[in-house]
Amino acid sequence: EDIAKHRKEENELKLKMQILDANRHEKKEHVERMKKLEALYKDNVKRMRNTLETKLRKAAVAFEEQRQERMKKYARNNDELEFKRKQALALKHELDEGLSKWGEQVQEVQENNIRRAEKQVEEERSRRRERLREERRSRERQVMERRKESKERDDRELKFKQQKIQKKNQRVLTLIKGREESIERQRHLARTTARLRRTIRSQSCSNSISILNI
Repeated sequence: EDIAKHRKEENELKLKMQILDANRHEKKEHVERMKKLEALYKDNVKRMRNTLETKLRKAAVAFEEQRQERMKKYARNNDELEFKRKQALALKHELDEGLSKWGEQVQEVQENNIRRAEKQVEEERSRRRERLREERRSRERQVMERRKESKERDDRELKFKQQKIQKKNQRVLTLIKGREESIERQRHLARTTARLRRTIRSQSCSNSISILNI
């Protein structure tokens, strides 16, 4: 029996050692897996950051190119308008000096050219004003949308808080009602107990009187 008991203890000890070794091995594997996952996570974050920075740089370059192109286009338009205006003035001066007999026709051509140039300038100004108005309207819409979203979010939070308060008040009312009902039950029980005691005392007195009479 001592040998069997000793073998049993040895087997139990071996089993415990095996379990401890398995736990240590599993813990070591878990640590290694976590290290690999952390390294993979850091690598993914680094790649995402590099990709985002590259996209931002490209977007900035594209935006600058578009801005430069718009400025060049605006400068070309101004140069063309200025050239046309100077051309019209030069034509007027030349016709005034050498072609006096065609004065009326020259005057008409000059006025047409000036009107055309002014019309082009006014059209460009109108387009610019319209773009500015559209940008302003777009900003206003964005502001209104943000305000609307903020109001909806505040309304949701307020509704949630009101619901919480209502639930809390309901719980309080339920507790108060339960306490009142418990008090009322206790009062009813007390009244019933008092009536029973009076009945018992009355019956006891009657029995005592009956016994005395006998």
